[in-house]
Amino acid sequence: MRMFSVKQLAAMTLLAISPMAMPTQAALNDAKTIVVRDLSGGNFFALLELEAISAGVNVAAASNGGTIFGSSTGFGGPVAGAIDGNTSAGCCGQLWHANGPNSYAVITLPAPTTIDNFNVFGRQGCCPERTDNFEITVLNSSNVPIYNQQVLGAGTASQFGTPVSVAANSSSAAPAPVSLQNATATFHQGNFGNVGQTIDGNSTAGGMGFFNNRTSNTIVAYETAVDISGAGELTFSIAQNLGAGHTIQRFRLSVTDADRSLFANGLPASGAESPAGDVTTGPGNWTLIDPTSVLSINGATATIDANGIVTVSGLNPAHDTFVIKGSNPLGNVTGVRLEVLPGGNGVVGRSLGAPHNSNGNAVITEFSTSFAAGVGPRVIQRNIELSLQNATATFDQGGAFGIGGTIDGIAHGNNGWGIFGQQNQSQTAVFQTQAPVDAARIAFELMHGSPFGAHKIQDFALFYTQDANPTATDPSINWIALTPTAAETSLDGSFALIDGNIIRITGSNALADNYQVIVEGAFSKITGFRLDALVGANGFVGFDGSNGNIVLSEFRAFITTPIPEPASMTLLLLGAGILARRNRAARA
Repeated sequence: MRMFSVKQLAAMTLLAISPMAMPTQAALNDAKTIVVRDLSGGNFFALLELEAISAGVNVAAASNGGTIFGSSTGFGGPVAGAIDGNTSAGCCGQLWHANGPNSYAVITLPAPTTIDNFNVFGRQGCCPERTDNFEITVLNSSNVPIYNQQVLGAGTASQFGTPVSVAANSSSAAPAPVSLQNATATFHQGNFGNVGQTIDGNSTAGGMGFFNNRTSNTIVAYETAVDISGAGELTFSIAQNLGAGHTIQRFRLSVTDADRSLFANGLPASGAESPAGDVTTGPGNWTLIDPTSVLSINGATATIDANGIVTVSGLNPAHDTFVIKGSNPLGNVTGVRLEVLPGGNGVVGRSLGAPHNSNGNAVITEFSTSFAAGVGPRVIQRNIELSLQNATATFDQGGAFGIGGTIDGIAHGNNGWGIFGQQNQSQTAVFQTQAPVDAARIAFELMHGSPFGAHKIQDFALFYTQDANPTATDPSINWIALTPTAAETSLDGSFALIDGNIIRITGSNALADNYQVIVEGAFSKITGFRLDALVGANGFVGFDGSNGNIVLSEFRAFITTPIPEPASMTLLLLGAGILARRNRAARA
């Protein structure tokens, strides 16, 4: 029997700061937004508390007006736990527990302020490694990045209650601003600002509109005032602060090393919407940026396809700023290009009608670029939650406790898969994918959120198939067993792997609980997943020996494919046929 409990205590280690030791220069001024981003590439990032200290006061705390949202949450660990002032909790309701690779949280301070240092508290009593590798980025009141620091080892170093202190100062590994010039566009709205206002330093007014071209592509190009040279990480900020939902929904970025005389002639600068500006590079070309991360300051969700196109969905705030990071794919960058594309509603703006009564237009108030030299390429974790459909089961109770309740998006309450009447027999549920998918990693989440806390599965197994239209009652379907590589429960239960791929859960069984199971390998053309809920040692499928029922509120599946960053457009195009199968979800 192989044990899969993730509870462990690691030996105390020293904090490491990358890429250099912390300098001691002046404190960080005009700080408004703090972004904490997981760098581990795993699924279990956990943060007990992040304090931002200004003159001895934790200005990030909710009690002092700080607000927060996270790109993902799981296992009963709300993102609000990271700023609730509790620095001694173990698990789970008073810390932020993420769910999926590349998770991040955005903390908004009540007003721009000076930050002296950050105090980081990792989870105590268990799993300190889940806070070990992350990054702190600070944006100023104009939503321009002014600080960036990778923190390594913080969770292990703080597991016994002593925080790790990270200096905050203006010279701390901050990406250097890149001056842009000769803003040029194929179109801009003649009666509203001009493309030049996207680089005037004012992120709250003016800017560039798209109204009469809102159903078509618009390309914007900028020259860099000096070359961006060598390996490193580019950061792009797209501020959209007009309000009324005038934010873009699909875009991509690229760079060039062409001579500056060949592109970005500065037209149209004002007034008329034509003639169009020159955004080509003559004999040169544009090399796509394949982002390593995209975040929305106001909580929208971003996905990135294999052609570098970012699509924004989910929350639809009245105004927003997107921060995009990616490695420099060229030796010397002389120009940056932004392509703004219509979305599924046929226009470039996210809002066409409700919720902002908008006309489908978008306005970019400021575009900025910065560069951190020496930051090497990262592995991109493209991660997305699958939309599952056509759930079937060998048996369910029907009504509110039918199998369809496991994919309805409702994770709490009196709904989900119940099996009362046949709870002393093993049962099978099958979930179809909307289209065949490939993955290098699959994360399953089994959520038990009903008021019946002990109505949880105790023994189960997972499978996938490549056959068309799988169902729970079709014996002809060929199923392939999945063997977990990691697993955990939100209540610190333990997992044991028995008989090959059967997962057994032990530990507390009186409360509602969520399970997450990770499998890794090379999986192709997945058309469906199968969950076998098995009779346990008590003679029932459920933990409760007096009743034996289960209520599985939600069954969720996330797929992840790590993709090395392309060095050029040529490499990207050569790989497009392979990469087109993947999208990454990033809650921004």
